[in-house]
Parts: sequence; C-alpha cells; structure tokens
Amino acid sequence: MAILTILRKLSKFDLGLDDRRVFILTVETGGEAQISFYEKTSPHQLTVKKWRGASEGNISAKLESSIIKNKGVHCVGEQSKAILDSFPNVKEDTDVPIPVNAKAAFSHAIRAFDDRYLKATVYLMC
Repeated sequence: MAILTILRKLSKFDLGLDDRRVFILTVETGGEAQISFYEKTSPHQLTVKKWRGASEGNISAKLESSIIKNKGVHCVGEQSKAILDSFPNVKEDTDVPIPVNAKAAFSHAIRAFDDRYLKATVYLMC
C-alpha cells in the first residue's frame, strides 16, 4: 500500500524534469537503499546511474550534507554524482528517454522495493 500511495502522490507533481540537467531519487528502507542519478545528456535523453545495496547509513543525509556544505560554490550535481560513484557496482544506462513526469521517472525504482515501509526522496538539482 505504501508504494501505491507514493506513486499516486508523485503523479500530482509537475517537477519539470525535462528542464533539469540533474535530478536524483533515493529510496531507503530499514536495511536497504537505492540511489538513482539522472543526468541529461541531450535535449531528449538521460544517462541513469543506479546503486542498490545494504544501507550504508542514511544516503539522503550524505547528499544533503554535501549540498549544505557546498554553499553554492561548486556544482552540487557533480558532487552528488561523486558520492554515488564512490559506491561499488554502480550500474549505468545510457540513452534513456527523458520521462514525461515524476511517476514515469521513479515508479520502477520504487516498485522494486515491494510493498513495505520505505522513504523516497526526490532531489531537483540544476
């Protein structure tokens, strides 16, 4: 039920994903986490990097700490990508069409966690 609630709520938001160079989704449960990093590579395509594994602490906290410490000095998209690239076995998909909305962008990653309690966080970057 939690997953359907999250997806229903996501379908109500216009996040302007086609206008963003970078956006991120984190999904976290008690012992497992996933981070998906979306980077625009052309006007109609993205590269998507994903990592999933045992929770390495709070992934959202790592991203948020990096963003706050940056204070607008460096590109937070690049700093966030560096955090993801520090994890082992990051998978990358290239030439992915830009999703039409948030539900299309994030539903596969969220549904991969079955129907249990989870936290999903969307970061709208540059």
